[in-house]
This record gives sequence, structure tokens and C-alpha cells, in this order.
Amino acid sequence: MSFVRLNNGEAHHFGQPFTPDIESIAAALSHINRFNGHVGAYSVAQHSVLVAMQLPRELRLSGLLHDATEAYLGDVTSPLKALMPQYQALEDKYHDVIDQAFGVDTRNPAVKVADLRMLVTEALSFDLGLDGFPQVEPYNTKIALMSPDVARDMFLTVYYSLQDCIPCPK
Repeated sequence: MSFVRLNNGEAHHFGQPFTPDIESIAAALSHINRFNGHVGAYSVAQHSVLVAMQLPRELRLSGLLHDATEAYLGDVTSPLKALMPQYQALEDKYHDVIDQAFGVDTRNPAVKVADLRMLVTEALSFDLGLDGFPQVEPYNTKIALMSPDVARDMFLTVYYSLQDCIPCPK
């Protein structure tokens, strides 16, 4: 099987053209846990919102969607991803599709810096230690775990607020 069934019922065929769907992205990211789940139910959706909120308004959508590829490809931890050049090439293609569809630059250097700073913040919040983590300044915040439903809703609320579309469609 070379496809994954999305939460909206569509079959997503890996490497084939697709149209990203924000509702599917939010649903998937809210159920994908960071750190391979070793810190509990801390979702990529929640992480993405936290990254977005650290950026200036014009980059928040890029920050929110910086991990959107994971909704289609799954999450691979950075150390493992470094060993998988074919995966990295496929992920780059998915970034291109998502960036074009939403009019963003998910690989903007400022987004990457915010992502790395949030990674260090997460490491401190979850008592992971800082060995092997980037040497960047963490944000001054603690992270509270939230349910997938709350993370999805928060992700969509931020997305639609950045689209100047409040209240959010359901």
C-alpha cells in the first residue's frame, strides 16, 4: 500500500500531487506526539501554535505550518531524519506544495530559529536535559500538555485568525 487514508476519508498517495487541507493537517498534527511520545501527549499541533506565537505576525502562518508535512508523511525525529536522505528530499517537495498552497515560507530562517528555541524550551519543560540540543536561548515559558481536541481547535483558531476569518468554520 503506497498511500495513507486521511481523516477526511481521502487516500493520500505518497509523492503524488495533492492539495493540502488545513482541517486534515490540524487533525493529524493534534494526534502526532513530539519526541516520539516520550514526554506524553504533547502534540505537533500544540508545538506549531507555540512556534507561531513567537514570530512577528507576517511569519506566524509560516510558523504554524512549519511541520505540516508531518500530517502527510508522519513525524520522524531529527536525528533519525538525518540518516534518511530520500525522506528529506520527499519532505522538501511537500514543503514546496504546502508553501505554495498557503502562500508561506515554512523554511524561513526566522521560523527555523523559533522552532529551535521552542525545542530547547520543550527540553527544559519536560526535564530532558540539554545534551545534544542546540545551544540557543529558550523562551521563558512552561508547557502544559493538552488533549488532541484542544490542540486541534487551538491550531485552527490561530490559522483562521491569521486569515482574518473569525469565527472559525466548523
